[in-house]
Amino acid sequence: MTIPPKDFSPLLSFTQKEPAERPKEAVDDLIPDKIYSKQEIVEYLKQSREKCRQLIYALTDETLNERFKEGDDPSDMDYPVLEILLYNLRHTQHHTAQLNMLLRQDIDKHMEWSFRAADLNQAY
Repeated sequence: MTIPPKDFSPLLSFTQKEPAERPKEAVDDLIPDKIYSKQEIVEYLKQSREKCRQLIYALTDETLNERFKEGDDPSDMDYPVLEILLYNLRHTQHHTAQLNMLLRQDIDKHMEWSFRAADLNQAY
C-alpha cells in the first residue's frame, strides 16, 4: 500500500494563496478554484468517505507501520500510516469546526449532532 497513492489528485481543485492574494472571507491559505455546487460537494464527500472506508478496511498490522511520505523535502511529512490517519481525523475536526462557525456567523444555523454516518444521508 502506498500512502498517498501515486496517482492521487484532489477531487476538487484548489490553489494555495499568499495572504495578500486571499479573499477577505478566507479561513485558510487553500482557496477553491471555483465555487462548487452543492451536488459537487456532496459527491466529493461520498467519494472521500468511500476512499477512507476502503483504506481502513485494507489496513493490517504491517500497513499501519508503513510510512506516509508527502515528498522528499526534509520538511515534508513522514509519518506511520496510523499516525497520519489520526492527524487527518483531527484536521477534519478542525475544518468542521470552521464550517460550523461560518454557518452560525453568516446564516445563524447550526448542524445537528450525528451519531452514525447513516444519519448524515438524511441531510443530502
